Amino acid sequence: MIQKVRDYTTKETFLENINEKLKPVVDAILDEIWKKNDFKTLRFRKILALSFTAFFILFLIISVFVITTFSTAALALSIIDIILLISAVVSGMFWLWKRRDIKYSIQRALNIHQLYKLAFSLLNANIQYINEDIDKDIYKLMYKDIYKDMYEDIEDIEDIDEDSFPYLSQSELSLHNLLIRRGYDFFKSHGSKKLVLHSKHNASFECATWIKEVVVQDKIVSTSYAYTTVIKIDTSQIRDPFDFFMSESSLFDFSNYAGMKKIKLENSNFNKEFNMRAYNELKTFQMLTPLAMENMVQRKMDSNGVDVKDLKILSTGNFLYIGFVTRKEEVFRDRFSFFLTLNKEVMSQRIVDQISQAVYNIYYPISIMQIPIYID
Repeated sequence: MIQKVRDYTTKETFLENINEKLKPVVDAILDEIWKKNDFKTLRFRKILALSFTAFFILFLIISVFVITTFSTAALALSIIDIILLISAVVSGMFWLWKRRDIKYSIQRALNIHQLYKLAFSLLNANIQYINEDIDKDIYKLMYKDIYKDMYEDIEDIEDIDEDSFPYLSQSELSLHNLLIRRGYDFFKSHGSKKLVLHSKHNASFECATWIKEVVVQDKIVSTSYAYTTVIKIDTSQIRDPFDFFMSESSLFDFSNYAGMKKIKLENSNFNKEFNMRAYNELKTFQMLTPLAMENMVQRKMDSNGVDVKDLKILSTGNFLYIGFVTRKEEVFRDRFSFFLTLNKEVMSQRIVDQISQAVYNIYYPISIMQIPIYID
């Protein structure tokens, strides 16, 4: 049961720690990459490619008016057009190749999981980030039977993307489905990441992408995506566990879980922020003491800089599941998603922002439930 209040780390404090200790690490790595690559040449190639393209278009327009004369001038313009086109393509290909090479260099040099680990430690010393890579072939074989109906040639597992096989329990899938709007289908999983809370409570989280395609006359006219995250926390140490479902209060939120009874608590602010459902009303009142409700409401409302929508919390069996919807840019991923810019400081800040936002989005809902006090 929740017994006492523990302070949480605000986003402002977290960002101060990030800028003090994590950003210098990213800056140092980018410094080395910038030293090894001639960015002046890269910028020159880009300008050259754009210039050749502009001149090609200009001479092409002129040629349209001259070519009908079948004169020597028309022939000369055609030759110039061909030369400019070839030059633009060659310069553009070199620029794209070099740009891609630099992006790969940044991805390789920045160990994203080590940076995540550092960010979690700066956020809260009692949250340890652990990344364990699962063998891809084993991963495919584990879920081969489950998803065999999705593939005609299931025996050729080398052609199957391991991201299509989320190792989710039925409860996790149920919560993902409650988070997502109707019409969206599962698209891919971004892999499970592991946490250890207060050195003894195992946890993990999984981010998923969902897709919705609008088809008119057998043609896809629009495609949209949605992104969900579910955190799974081991609550087997609870002496007297019980099932409950709690969702962020919303005018359009009618989600439920297994027909649980809606419970109204004495804290009106809590009732405004959360919908609480459970089978056992007495256990609900035992868990949600007046002090616990006050602090949960306070923490939820202190959401400055947080990108967590449609929060839902499910306790069933020996696990507590926390789910939410986020934006594409905030998805916790294994690779950085960034647009290469030649400004090193801008690049560094984008990478740092991506790490800090993804990490804090995981921490925020955990801190609402005051884990592991809830377990203890």
